[in-house]
Amino acid sequence: MAAAMAVLLGAILSPRAGALTFVVCYFFAMFMAVPAAVQISQDSFPFGGSYSTEQLNAGLLVVALGLLSLLVGMGLASAHGSPKKKDVRTIAGPSTKTASAQQSIRLALRLSLVFTAVAAALGTLAGPSKLFTPRADATDDLVVDSQGLLIARSFAVVALLLCIIAIQRPRERTLHHASWLCLIPVAAVAFVVNFPPALPRFQLLGIVLAVAVLLVDFHRPLVKALFTGMATFFLFFAFASVKDLSSNSLLTSFTPNSLAQWDPGQYLLSVDFDGFKQTVDTLIYYSNASPRWGVNFLGVFLFWIPRALWPGKPVPTGQIVSEGLGYWYTNVSNPLPAEAFASWGLAGVIIVLLIAGVIVMRIERSVLQPGELTVPRLSLYALATGYSTILLRGALNAVAPMICTVFVLTVVVNLVYRRYWAFSDSLDEALLRKTQNGVKRAQVGTAGRRGQHHTRAHV
Repeated sequence: MAAAMAVLLGAILSPRAGALTFVVCYFFAMFMAVPAAVQISQDSFPFGGSYSTEQLNAGLLVVALGLLSLLVGMGLASAHGSPKKKDVRTIAGPSTKTASAQQSIRLALRLSLVFTAVAAALGTLAGPSKLFTPRADATDDLVVDSQGLLIARSFAVVALLLCIIAIQRPRERTLHHASWLCLIPVAAVAFVVNFPPALPRFQLLGIVLAVAVLLVDFHRPLVKALFTGMATFFLFFAFASVKDLSSNSLLTSFTPNSLAQWDPGQYLLSVDFDGFKQTVDTLIYYSNASPRWGVNFLGVFLFWIPRALWPGKPVPTGQIVSEGLGYWYTNVSNPLPAEAFASWGLAGVIIVLLIAGVIVMRIERSVLQPGELTVPRLSLYALATGYSTILLRGALNAVAPMICTVFVLTVVVNLVYRRYWAFSDSLDEALLRKTQNGVKRAQVGTAGRRGQHHTRAHV
């Protein structure tokens, strides 16, 4: 616990640590270390059960090893990151950079409107019964038959982020006004498709956090310190109530009587903080069961294949462990270190978290590099920060279908920008060559006329 809190404190105080690094460190401190310390001290765990000292120490070792590997990966990426590439638009004059920025924003607005149209179409096909049914009232059939709605939600979220980026960046007044006008339909569709009472908590809070990343500079230590205080208060006093926004549970959580009776220490023993217990149970289960050999990670990359077409599609590791150990509740988490252990043991914990650390730092460093890809980099950075907590908490095969489409869309945005600027560069080069050829012909013509004039003068 002390190590995780020290890492979080370092992320708060360091001006080099951005939102993604900070949120990752916050997860290991507040979702793993603090609940583990409370649960071990009281010898009470979610879903009941008791563990030997050796089993608890093994769980702590895996969590610590995962955090250490993550930090090493981040350090390696930070120390050996690729140098900044010179961008002709970055080193050009003010007028060129302004024109380039305006082109980038116009492209972001076009993509935002296209994604909004797709989200609206898919949301319309889903129908009101899926759009507005509170999550607590959703039936199993309604949850299973909702892939189109999940895709619509992803399109709407990416469209909203692109529009917010466009609002923040333009300097031209006309373009600034156009960005605000664009926000009206984009935000309306995003709200309807991502109707808050119908969303899982992590998805709703992930969207809020992704928007906050674009609006607030998380490199400032004061901002991170304030966010830590507010997020911790929300986590311990209101997080449970966000399960069902259709009821008045959130409002009743802040009445004087409710606050006086609320016990955060007891809440840390609940199923909302089952990450450490699931890690220990994963070690226990896979000490006798065959490893998954990476099929859980394969299921994440192939999340888009329906289970109807792939009957053997991997099920969540948390479900496998909970059913194997006889839980009464199978919708459980499975943190990334436990997912890695389930596939490849301790070696998997080291390698997977090392790679995760490299990815985290490369995403965070990318937004500090100026250039033509600023918009796609910012969108990826915001989404990675918003959904990092649930990706770390797992179970991966349970959450991947809900959120991974947004990362596919960031790849699409990146490709569109690259093709757009490549086409723009080819046009600029063609225009430059045409201009240079014209200048050369003019120079040759001038030289010829001068030669003729010199000959006549000599004669």
